[in-house]
Amino acid sequence: MKINIISKLEEELLKLEKERTQKIPKELSRAAAFGDLSDNAEYEAVKSRQKFVEARVSQVQDRLRSLASLDLESLPRDRVAFGSIIHLRALDSQEIKIYRIVTAEEVGKIPGQITASSPIGKAINGKKVGEEIELNLPAGTKYLKIEKIITIHEQDD
Repeated sequence: MKINIISKLEEELLKLEKERTQKIPKELSRAAAFGDLSDNAEYEAVKSRQKFVEARVSQVQDRLRSLASLDLESLPRDRVAFGSIIHLRALDSQEIKIYRIVTAEEVGKIPGQITASSPIGKAINGKKVGEEIELNLPAGTKYLKIEKIITIHEQDD
């Protein structure tokens, strides 16, 4: 099993490294050729981009190390955890919504993706099928029931 976002972060890291080691040095040399660096807006813009790229490289490397240390085999097979797909029934309307617990980098790309640190994620983490959850939101309290869990171990992707 592999966490989907890892390959995307690895791609981003390769692009950033190429920019940091090839593109930015060329742009700095070109901008420096314009003369006085103390009053050179183009040089300052490239230096600013360089700082951003270096910071982002560090962030991506840290995140990849963190994700690499996640032992997917240690995740529970009978309750909600990272990677689970959860079918939640609203007890008032009987409407069922489907959520998937993903990394922070993946949230927002597909409807229904949540993190374990989101309000719903916190409320359902570690729960089993059949358990009811009281979810306190700014709009009011919602009562939900876990109808189905598909853990990361049961998924093909």
